[in-house]
Amino acid sequence: MVKVMDLEEEKQTIRKEVSRRIAELTEEAKVCASNKIRDLVVLLKEFIKARVIMVYLAKKDEVDTTPIIREAQKQGKKVVVPVVDGDELLPCELGEELTSGPFSVLQPVEKKEVAPQDLDLIIVPGRAFDLSGRRLGRGRGFYDRFLSSLPEGVPVIGICYSCQVFDSIPTGPYDKKVHHVVSA
Repeated sequence: MVKVMDLEEEKQTIRKEVSRRIAELTEEAKVCASNKIRDLVVLLKEFIKARVIMVYLAKKDEVDTTPIIREAQKQGKKVVVPVVDGDELLPCELGEELTSGPFSVLQPVEKKEVAPQDLDLIIVPGRAFDLSGRRLGRGRGFYDRFLSSLPEGVPVIGICYSCQVFDSIPTGPYDKKVHHVVSA
């Protein structure tokens, strides 16, 4: 009898595979991909039109968002970053001073919250994405809960290294899709 993997086992298998793939990337390849992703993101109509952009501050194994943040600031856009507060993500203005928050994610020292309805674009990380916009996170549901609370129509873009894109990934009823996936 063949044992069928349950949803969480499938997700964990993909997360492990993605970690292995990212670990094989050189620093040069990561920098090159992050810059290419910036070049692609800034050409999107959603980015061009946006005045307030929420973008994550990257961990070591995620696409570096610094190039996107710098370009947004250069264009006079307000940059907002997610801050973990208990089980929730709060959109807060990116400040000059950062500190290490929960899960070793950088966050502003001063937490100036921004209303979700003021966000024009959200750029999210993921462990994996598929061709239809399904997103696999790290497993704690922070982004899924946050994205569920947004007003209708706010564009959400997932960014990742090309090794994180799969033909299909398993999702459950609470997993939220992104509108576009940009990878390099």
